[in-house]
Amino acid sequence: AALTTQPPLIYATIADGIVSELNCNGNAIVFGNTTLGDTSTNTLTVRATSAFAAPVSMASTLSVTGAISAGNLSTSGNCLVTGNLQVNGNTTLGNAATDIITVAGPITAQNNLTVAGVTQLNGASQVNGSLTTTNAVALTGTAGVTIATPVSTSGNIDITIGGSADLSVN
Repeated sequence: AALTTQPPLIYATIADGIVSELNCNGNAIVFGNTTLGDTSTNTLTVRATSAFAAPVSMASTLSVTGAISAGNLSTSGNCLVTGNLQVNGNTTLGNAATDIITVAGPITAQNNLTVAGVTQLNGASQVNGSLTTTNAVALTGTAGVTIATPVSTSGNIDITIGGSADLSVN
């Protein structure tokens, strides 16, 4: 029968009394605090699936190539996404009525838009299609209000100029 030899479990390359390479054939368990590398130019390469059984702290930037999969993702500081952001499921922006949500580009919404509270539109507003309301609608403007299409109603149309009902259409 052929004799098979295996490399030693631990072997080291030593030059001038300094370990320049340490190899472990099998599991390695290290007790106590451990530092890998001595400068930020050193690289730690892990070629296996990794499991951390305790919180992980980083003192610098985390760079990831590929996807991040997490049960919950939380940040205590600002979060910047430079690509597209897709959120599946219900989404809440802000946690208080004083929070301000700022959108710099156009908004495209599919399905219904529900707004609770006062809605203020600064600038010209345009409705393409029909506008249905269940309560009174107040149209005001310092330059006048223009309605450029037929209007139908099941109630009264009151036009108030200067605080009193100047025109009523039934």
